[in-house]
Amino acid sequence: MASGKSNRPSVSINTGSSQAIINSDKAHEPNVIISAFPERTKYFQEVVSVNDFGPPVLIKETILTYKQFRQRIRELEMANINYDQITLFFIGTPDKNGRSWHADSNSVERAVNYLLKKLGIQGYFLKIYVGTRDEWLDLDNPYKMDPKINLLNIPTLWVWNSSKRIFGKRCFDMESIYLLLKD
Repeated sequence: MASGKSNRPSVSINTGSSQAIINSDKAHEPNVIISAFPERTKYFQEVVSVNDFGPPVLIKETILTYKQFRQRIRELEMANINYDQITLFFIGTPDKNGRSWHADSNSVERAVNYLLKKLGIQGYFLKIYVGTRDEWLDLDNPYKMDPKINLLNIPTLWVWNSSKRIFGKRCFDMESIYLLLKD
């Protein structure tokens, strides 16, 4: 006999003061919890868990500026006691239509999102916008100037504090993305 609990995945939206849960009829989709923190209005988190009762397996965040990136990395490094993988995905900032000015960023983002759903990755996944086309082309772009990041190409996928990095046209190779995300 059924326990009365739904096996359907759900989406929970938390704005800090209220929470909404939306169940999905698609049993193969993971649960998704989207939280918007009032004190952090510049980025959002999406926590994906395997089931209604399991711990989150992936926390996806979108970072809009270099300053936010540095702050969030510091927070994660200090709080990451489980040594969860922190994967960074650098792409061109979207325009008013919600698409990046950088065509390769748009294409690779679809492939990365597909693999993230299929692989059940644990840890943190930060999508980081590097700026408008003009900001990216500026030689003083902070992502290019930061010696630890030394970002030269977009899109770039990188596991923080490791040598695992793919960029440019290699990001179109699904096997390369798979190996970077899965290891």
